[in-house]
Amino acid sequence: MNYKKVELIFLLAFVLLNVYLFSVCKENSASQDMEMVSNEANIEAIMKKEDISYEGSFSDKREEGAYLSADTTDLFANQGELSDQTVSDNQGVLTSRLGQEHWMTGDSEELQSQLEQFLKQKNNIQFGQDYHYLKNASMGNKAICYAQEWQGVPIFDETAETVFIKESIGHRKYRIIGYKQQHIDNLKAMRDKQELISEKEALYTLYINGKLPSNSHINWMTLGYTKILTTAQTNVYVPTWIVSMTTDSGTDQIEKVNAIMNRVMSHSDNE
Repeated sequence: MNYKKVELIFLLAFVLLNVYLFSVCKENSASQDMEMVSNEANIEAIMKKEDISYEGSFSDKREEGAYLSADTTDLFANQGELSDQTVSDNQGVLTSRLGQEHWMTGDSEELQSQLEQFLKQKNNIQFGQDYHYLKNASMGNKAICYAQEWQGVPIFDETAETVFIKESIGHRKYRIIGYKQQHIDNLKAMRDKQELISEKEALYTLYINGKLPSNSHINWMTLGYTKILTTAQTNVYVPTWIVSMTTDSGTDQIEKVNAIMNRVMSHSDNE
């Protein structure tokens, strides 16, 4: 049996253990189901009482998802095919400084349009067709983020992202000066899809774990895949509810809930 097969068996065992623990937790909490449903349904009322603001509403719809595995792509094997840019290896991350031929200027919308064309040319960037605009990670003034996807759901993790670096050149005008890229391939589900928790359930889980502070504002909430395990060159990803909020002190923070296990993820879960 070769090393790759041993690795895959280990990863599958990890996933099956998580599924087993999830089923045990569900059985142990069966007597509390009615109370939980009531509280989850009223999470918006709870948030209003705690002065937790947001725009819009949150869904109780349950999507489906699965644990994913993927291999890390060696982006340096073919870096010589890239044109008019200087490439370096920053701890496994391909970092590019663009030459003048590739500079793009304008406001945020103009830059996004130009980047869509940039990504289509293989001499500009590797695997450009695999990346999709990640709005929620591109809200600042310093970067525009693109990410890989699985069945329409973004891989909200730096291991599958290309981040374009912006430089201010005037009022609401920027120039793209380079990018940082990571890529994964052989992306596939490790077992059948499972029903995921809803937005409301994820918010309630954050609330009861003290992760939704009073007088805060929820900026956005999205479903994505985040990395939870790395073995050699193989990564494991899990469906995750990702919530961005600003506290009453003005501090921005990101909280994550495992959408299969329905538990808050610590920072070490995907580092």
